[in-house]
Amino acid sequence: MLMVAREIGAASAPYRSGATTAATAPGRRRRHPLARVAALAALAAPWSWFVVRDRGELFDAAAIGMPLVVPALVGLLLVAAVIRPLRRMGLAAAASALVVGAVVVVAPWTPQGSPVPEPAVRVASANVLLRNTQAAAAAAAIIDIDADVVVSLETRGDIGGVLDRAYRYGSTSDRELSQRIYARWPVVEMERLPGRLAPHGLRAVIDRPGGRFVVYGVHLPRPWLDSSRTSVPVEVHTELVAALADLVRAETLPAVLAGDLNLVDRSSGYRSLDAFLRDAVRTEWAGPTSLKRRVRFLLPRIDHIFVTEGWCAEGGGRFNVPGSDHKGVVAAVGPCPAPDRSS
Repeated sequence: MLMVAREIGAASAPYRSGATTAATAPGRRRRHPLARVAALAALAAPWSWFVVRDRGELFDAAAIGMPLVVPALVGLLLVAAVIRPLRRMGLAAAASALVVGAVVVVAPWTPQGSPVPEPAVRVASANVLLRNTQAAAAAAAIIDIDADVVVSLETRGDIGGVLDRAYRYGSTSDRELSQRIYARWPVVEMERLPGRLAPHGLRAVIDRPGGRFVVYGVHLPRPWLDSSRTSVPVEVHTELVAALADLVRAETLPAVLAGDLNLVDRSSGYRSLDAFLRDAVRTEWAGPTSLKRRVRFLLPRIDHIFVTEGWCAEGGGRFNVPGSDHKGVVAAVGPCPAPDRSS
């Protein structure tokens, strides 16, 4: 009897202490100790993008395709989450990738603070499209912006003629180029860019009351896998952006860089310019400027206005150009106000 009592007491001990075993909870699985670590790693992995994004053309291509890559990746991760052992990790990675994608695409559109320029020069840039079938309306839209300086790209003779009559100074006698620079003040110098940039833009010196400044009107070819009439290999586009940056950096006068750079604002090339120039359009919320059907879903902002150090900006924005596959961009730029020394 004593032995039977001991056996009964031993068998009932787990129940008295509240312990549970696999036998008492057959539907419950013990979590692997590495499961939480794997979920945290999956959550952190997409953020490594900000470490590797400037490592070469491959990552620039990924940046351009980010609005397409991220939804595809999130979809694959959600499919993986259906598999029970991968559920936690898949959901964590999907949520993290979605947030990273949104940050990558939208962050370069967010407004950047700037003091109000004194005095301001209103600058507009528009790719009007060589095949534009609404030339009169396109020219009228540009004139209605009431800019002091206009950079007009892919400018046909009919549109150029209207702008020539609207602006006393500027344009160019180099009819091999479709880039034009127009101004309300005398243009004392107008020349092609040097070297390999020669087919892609103009440099003008404008004699505004209060001080001269430089304007670059540029239309770079789009980066692609190979060369064509309108495209160059990605590495060549990178070299053109670097050469353009060197020119602007070497200026001794205040400079404005405006035009269709075919440079997406989430690329390393854009960041290389933004590192020493002010993005004048981002004084307000920015957004896509290319309206081409085949790339519209990529949300590309490729038309820009930059100013050099010492100049500020306000009133940045986009405007419609009838018949064009681009939106125009506009901003008021000029010398930053002198610091208040009264206090």
